[in-house]
Amino acid sequence: MVHTHLLKTGFFSDVSEATALTDASMKLNLLDNALKVFDEMSHRNLAPVNTVISWLLHNGHRREALKVCKSVGFGGLGLNSVTIASVFSACDNAKQGMGMDCVAVKLGVESDVYVATLAVSMYWSCGELVSASKLFEHMPVKNVVSYNAFIIGLLQNGVPRVVLDVFKKMRACRGENPNSVTLVSVLSARASVLYL
Repeated sequence: MVHTHLLKTGFFSDVSEATALTDASMKLNLLDNALKVFDEMSHRNLAPVNTVISWLLHNGHRREALKVCKSVGFGGLGLNSVTIASVFSACDNAKQGMGMDCVAVKLGVESDVYVATLAVSMYWSCGELVSASKLFEHMPVKNVVSYNAFIIGLLQNGVPRVVLDVFKKMRACRGENPNSVTLVSVLSARASVLYL
């Protein structure tokens, strides 16, 4: 009933108001209503797109998030690094991940540190050790989050010996200091190496 009233009064012509209603519907777990409002937006921009994708991913709706990304991307609305970075976590397999990686390259956002870091994490979670390693090595900018993602991926994929080398490289970089996640991961790697 509220939805119909808002539609009649022209509420959906204002993107920020429609985005707010979409967000509120999602927070109330009214997924169908939220997607209906999203679909009926006459002038959509990246704010509602990123809001919907983020919420879908946060609540475990990976396939729906990928569908929204594809429909928006193919619909002519340019995606940005925030969208691409978010969608990497929706990829269930290497084929989907490689497809998103290609989209990132096509959009020119593949060197964005957050996009690249999430791509590395995605490759690790899909068991693509070579792809993750190559991507990490070719990243033009790395930060502590990038190093942590790579180190954790090495640990999760049974390659603890390499962690110590990556840690040494990180320490050699100016300005990148390890944090607690880095130190715990390195200690875990060290323990694994001693155990072997």
